[in-house]
Amino acid sequence: MTPIQASAGLGDAVQLLAGRLVVVEALANDAGVPVLVHTLDGAVELVNDEAAALFGMSAAEALSKGFAQWADPAWAQERLTVIARVGRSGVPVRMIGLVRGVLVRSTYRQLQPDAKGAVRVLCVMARHHTAEPGFAAGLPGVEAVKAHDLGALAVLSARELGILRLIGQGMSNEEIGKALHRSPRTVQWHRMMLGIKLKAGSRVELARIAFDAGLSGFTDDDLQNLAHRRGGGRAESPHAEAPDDSESPDHSSRPHAAPLSGHAGHSQHPPPPPHPHLAPHALSPAARAGRNSHDHTQPPNA
Repeated sequence: MTPIQASAGLGDAVQLLAGRLVVVEALANDAGVPVLVHTLDGAVELVNDEAAALFGMSAAEALSKGFAQWADPAWAQERLTVIARVGRSGVPVRMIGLVRGVLVRSTYRQLQPDAKGAVRVLCVMARHHTAEPGFAAGLPGVEAVKAHDLGALAVLSARELGILRLIGQGMSNEEIGKALHRSPRTVQWHRMMLGIKLKAGSRVELARIAFDAGLSGFTDDDLQNLAHRRGGGRAESPHAEAPDDSESPDHSSRPHAAPLSGHAGHSQHPPPPPHPHLAPHALSPAARAGRNSHDHTQPPNA
């Protein structure tokens, strides 16, 4: 068992938690979920391996960096504001949002002040499973998130996020094409581009990324907001046109691209199994080889 990591000079915090440290350490080591302890200014004093892995670092590396450097700046700033509010008010806050591209439920609670009156905030994270669209607007007892940390998904447009969402719902190229009024060939081109951008070597990997991100719970408007707020790139409407479709029988009468909701007619295919950890996705050598052998980047001929 690896002890949770504490920042140098923790001193009073360790003494303060002399009795409760057993509880905090048990939570950090035995529950298998990311656990952090913050000061009111957001500095991280305790971090377990699961929390560090979620952000793609070791525990020691995480402690050596400022919390604002762990993830998307807007995401970090929103969390720092919540930490300060919880520490001062004592009122717990629960949030559901993307952390490095994975949908996570984070709960912030105030710890009892130490002998010097210093207050700290405990953050416990866990995978959030959602099947209902519109959760991003807020659920009972859950504070709506304004900033998501998209991680690898930050390179995608709203259109691409929407197609990834449909892949995550188990829909085939034919089913997606029918929903979007596009040919399976055009959908296949989009899927291949998603694989290149996300370094995913198969459709199963793409589905797992979508499932881990909880994309089925995001509406078209949510996806457009995600693309608009991401760092760099341009926002693209979920209703934007896909590449010209040579297999469409009648371009003049083809309806405008349908919304990418994909919720009206759920596929009967079961969702992919959840990723065993909250760490960012890694591509195996075999998957990389498979992807490279199918690295076609040309869109279908118009």
